[in-house]
Amino acid sequence: MESGRPIIAAVGLFFGGLLVGSSPGGSRDGTAHAASTPPTPPAEATSPKRDRGPIAPALRKTSAMSRRDATGDVEPPGWSSSQASGASCAIRPKGRGLGHAGVYEDHDDPLAGLKTPELPIPRNPHVLKYIRYFTESHEGRRNFSEALRRSGRFQEIIAKAFRELGLPQDLIAVAFIESGFSTEAVSTAGAAGLWQFMPATGRAYGLSVESTIDERVSIWRSTEAAAHHLSDLYERFRSWELALAAYNLGFDGLDRRLDEYETEDFWTLVDAPGALPKETAHYVPKVLAAAVVFANLDEYGFTDVERAQPLDASELEVPGGTNLSVVARAAGTSLRVLRELNPELLADIVPDRGEAATLHVPRAGLARARTMLPKLASDSDDRTTQVSEDFDWGKDDVRSGRSRLERASTRTREARAPLGPRRTRRRASTEPPKTQAPENREPRTPEKTSIAASSAKAAEREPAAEQGVLGKVDKHDEVDSVETARVLYRVVAGDSVQQIATTVGLTVDQVLAQARVNRAADIRVGTLLDLRVPASGVKDPRAAR
Repeated sequence: MESGRPIIAAVGLFFGGLLVGSSPGGSRDGTAHAASTPPTPPAEATSPKRDRGPIAPALRKTSAMSRRDATGDVEPPGWSSSQASGASCAIRPKGRGLGHAGVYEDHDDPLAGLKTPELPIPRNPHVLKYIRYFTESHEGRRNFSEALRRSGRFQEIIAKAFRELGLPQDLIAVAFIESGFSTEAVSTAGAAGLWQFMPATGRAYGLSVESTIDERVSIWRSTEAAAHHLSDLYERFRSWELALAAYNLGFDGLDRRLDEYETEDFWTLVDAPGALPKETAHYVPKVLAAAVVFANLDEYGFTDVERAQPLDASELEVPGGTNLSVVARAAGTSLRVLRELNPELLADIVPDRGEAATLHVPRAGLARARTMLPKLASDSDDRTTQVSEDFDWGKDDVRSGRSRLERASTRTREARAPLGPRRTRRRASTEPPKTQAPENREPRTPEKTSIAASSAKAAEREPAAEQGVLGKVDKHDEVDSVETARVLYRVVAGDSVQQIATTVGLTVDQVLAQARVNRAADIRVGTLLDLRVPASGVKDPRAAR
């Protein structure tokens, strides 16, 4: 909205001048053009003046904010106004319900055969020019396709916010023009997020803009604020063209211009030389053109664009001061996913503002998070900060709290259930258990299956690690259901993780997980690996060093 040309930090999206462009300095209501003579209003108003609607309290709060004017034109390459045809005649489709109102049936209409958006679409040369740019030029189609793909993440969230306020769904085109559906879009003027809120406007609509949190980039909160802002602007100006102009220019700046030129028609201001900043004069046609394309994706050949999966998240109350890594582990997700769902958090610590904060976590992990978060928040274990931001905690056991790091072996990955009164504790041994042929199998007796006795004999035969044995059995390491051994393995020059894994009877992933590293390169010469391996899996008696 009140922004200069957005800089898309993450995706590098640049609409060839289609996003709101401007030059530095000045205010967006045009008051900073000290070197130019203010335009003279027309002698006669070209349209009758009508009463405007009430000014919402939030709009009043924005009236004193500083704005920046945009003097640069934003023509798309390859298209000019002279290439588009059609008179500037607004044809308002019938019906005001949600969804498309019908089809343009006039065969002489440049939009004949297309679905009509809810927004009124004039046959203005500027609007037709941008429709052709988005649908016929290589650059325009590429830019539209990239933004359309990203829009899949947010479309349902935006649609819900608009439905709740009875707004036309076509207004999703505002987010397309403002940010290209990137939460990381930032303008040179300081506007941010999907809807490009300036700090003062964001605060006026209840968004926190602080050193630790910036809700202008919150997916949910900023969308709700944008919906209310658009609704307030429409109630004030009773025209979507004027409401869109005010979204870009600021409502008070547009108010003054309408009074100055004694008109209530956006296109009259466009035709009056110098009445509007060029940015605003082109902003509204871009949004209307994008609305037409969004309503006719199949007709314009965009059906092959695969949209990103919709965000599926739920709200979770999190105490202030909680590390996001702890929340990620509790919700069974990764830190990266948590950051993507909560871009408003400017650090990896939930801001402590005297009350619980509302975060978004994957919907599938909500119940799990509610169970595990209280336990993990009071746990002194710092394992959550020792993994990469892409590490997925989704395989933690909710009941025991054990993580993948603690259950790396495929043979011991099931969480250990508490020993019941009838279970017998068994000790690990490097000696494979003796078995009988199936045809001679006899019922087992305690005398024939004394694991403790077997372990004791193995210990008697076992030299110390310093004497050249591959690790040693920890006779006090009690296990359930699977016989394993604790092996100490000293990495020497020439070793590879694959060789180590083969030596001790594990997979590469299991070795990395037990070593608590993410890459093979992190296991260096001289490292002493403390591994839990299958008792029958050791294949090489090479000594630990």
